[in-house]
Amino acid sequence: MEVGPILTGRKARSPAVFLWCLGALSATPVPSAWSQESAGSPWTGKPGVTETVDQIMARERRAPLDRSRGREVSPEVDLRKLLPPRQRVPAAAVSQWPPLAGAAPGRRFNPQAIGTSFLGIQLSDTAFAIPPDSMGNVGPTQILAITNGRIRVFDKSGTVGGLDTDTDNFFASVGGLDFATADPHVRYDRLSGRWFVTMIDLGVFGGLGIPLGPNGIMIAVSSGSTITSGSSFTFFRFEQDLVGQTPNSDTDGFADYDTLGVDKFALYIGANIFSQDLSAFIGTTGFVVRKADLLAGTLTVTP
Repeated sequence: MEVGPILTGRKARSPAVFLWCLGALSATPVPSAWSQESAGSPWTGKPGVTETVDQIMARERRAPLDRSRGREVSPEVDLRKLLPPRQRVPAAAVSQWPPLAGAAPGRRFNPQAIGTSFLGIQLSDTAFAIPPDSMGNVGPTQILAITNGRIRVFDKSGTVGGLDTDTDNFFASVGGLDFATADPHVRYDRLSGRWFVTMIDLGVFGGLGIPLGPNGIMIAVSSGSTITSGSSFTFFRFEQDLVGQTPNSDTDGFADYDTLGVDKFALYIGANIFSQDLSAFIGTTGFVVRKADLLAGTLTVTP
């Protein structure tokens, strides 16, 4: 659930506004132009910036977050009042709650037994960023966990590895400390043996701490399959409305609730685009990021 600005010792952190924006979406008419598809042309961005895990962690130690202070949090938005009810969808093939009278109970399956269990990331590790947007992925020997406000690597027994830092600090080389970070995604790509991490930044803050467009999409690529103090990440960033021909329908908009997919050829990032002040839903945009170029330290994006 979306809440307002959260103050940290380093700066004000305001979590992404995806759920809040859904309220605007539900009240906004859908133009017919949204159903039209357009072919994009490749766009080349700035070269990547490479940092070792040691360098990232050294910066964390020099500027630790002050998590002992109270945080100012605005009231949550009750989306149940903004969206249509989901308990009784008018379709026979859709499950309902409460169940219909006389409905046969579903088949129960025994759950898989839990093996290793350990604490990954808790709220106090993240400067109290809400919602946490918890994500993670598994590689050959490690688990990389990420939330709004924290990225941490474990071995498969639950021991914390060399990377354990605030996400703003993790993406500092491409603006994480300037704009704040949100909406994490992580994938381990077994074909290339690399970890891929994406987040959005929150753009320019308004007087009330509300994110404003335009904002950027950030990408981190590991140097190998195992994350150690001596390994590295290469970081990239592109402003979502500057990719391809400009101006375009996304100009000055805010890219929210990004997604991430990876295959042999590319990273596929989709985003909901809202107006600059987040008052209206514009549409959705997909970005195809050439994987071979990322591995070579360059950025090629096709919108």
